[in-house]
Amino acid sequence: MTSPREQKLKREVLQIVKAPYPESVWLALKRRGWVDQADKEEGYTVEDLIADAKEIAEDQRDTLREASGAEATRGDEHGRTVRFSAEGEPGPYELERCLAESLYLAWEIARSNPKVRSFRTRVLGGKLLTPDQAGRLVASPAAALLSFETFGLRSIPLLDHEVEIVDELREQRRLATTLVVSPPGCKVTARSRRHGLDYADENGDVSTVTVSRSSVLGELLEASQELVRRCPLHDLWPQADAARFILTGQAPRSSPLVGNVRIGMTGVIRLAISPYASAEAVRRFYLYVQNEAGETGDRRRQETATGAEVLGFVLEHTSAGDREPRWPELQSLWNAAHPDRPYTDRGALGKAYRRAYKRIIEPLLEA
Repeated sequence: MTSPREQKLKREVLQIVKAPYPESVWLALKRRGWVDQADKEEGYTVEDLIADAKEIAEDQRDTLREASGAEATRGDEHGRTVRFSAEGEPGPYELERCLAESLYLAWEIARSNPKVRSFRTRVLGGKLLTPDQAGRLVASPAAALLSFETFGLRSIPLLDHEVEIVDELREQRRLATTLVVSPPGCKVTARSRRHGLDYADENGDVSTVTVSRSSVLGELLEASQELVRRCPLHDLWPQADAARFILTGQAPRSSPLVGNVRIGMTGVIRLAISPYASAEAVRRFYLYVQNEAGETGDRRRQETATGAEVLGFVLEHTSAGDREPRWPELQSLWNAAHPDRPYTDRGALGKAYRRAYKRIIEPLLEA
């Protein structure tokens, strides 16, 4: 038989959390004993119960997204993203058109995206922040760890507060962080797993903040990820810029050309190109990205081609059981097969092999 207290708690928690499968969330809370602990044990409040419920609900959403392949088109998240700079700059037409698209998208998203509208209305009170205010909010440990409901229940001002972290412990897969927030001078413990929120300041510098999914900044992370997923320029509008846009209304400067350099067991350069980018702009940008990857110059490519041939030759003629290639024998075999490119100095083939190994193989092993 469910007690009146539990029924009231359940209505309060599930009304706030809005999980995909609310009954499963409540059952999980009960199985872990958190429903019985709420407001009975010192240090575990109803706000903590709500935060834990949000964590479970977010796990449900992650599972649904993975099952539906919602993020499958985002591409390889590894590697280094390269945007245009002076050397790879697109022409005036590409830049002006991209700026116009960004401004229109910003206007349309602010008007129609439910998560952006909800965050701005509920959390920001319908007012955008200045860049300075946004920077203070993103830098606040309270905003990173406490839910918006906790801010309201504890009468914590969203922006004008100071935070002291007095304790932090690991509890299984979660961190328990105890904060003192002033005003009003309250002591709060936040228990959660942590995620990374990227944020770009007004100069375009990106920093990563560790946040709880149920926190104020966790809501910002979810809203900015949703915005990027649904944005037509999702490959060209990073999550860090989307987060700044939600807080300040400043439209990101989208790039018509973005390159991702990945050095792994198969080195890859991926380009995301707007359809209106000219062939010349794409050519210049590709050469720039290639230079960033360290793969430029006809002479260097020719050296690498010869080195790759030596590398393949040595590996092909070396048994897996050999501790060291038989260099004199291999050099004789190479010279017989390549009379136009012989190695005459003693140990020259081994030196060429080691140069090629360092150039071609070592980057793969370091990735």
